[in-house]
Amino acid sequence: EQLWLKDTVSGVCRAIGTELAPREKDVLAKRFGLGSGQGAKMTLEAIGKQYGVTRECVRQTEKRALEKLRQAVFQHLV
Repeated sequence: EQLWLKDTVSGVCRAIGTELAPREKDVLAKRFGLGSGQGAKMTLEAIGKQYGVTRECVRQTEKRALEKLRQAVFQHLV
């Protein structure tokens, strides 16, 4: 079971590196507090201000990125 989990995590990491656009990676990292030493999660509004877009635009980017990751995990499991 641990080997299966390791393969799945490995597949997700590959998907993050190859499937996601740079902005999608950045939005997910900021929303979920990944990659920052403090693990601070940012709001849609705060991320939107950094990019000069609305929080709705950030939400759509987040949704698109998460869907890409779901598809990559599903393909890896099949």
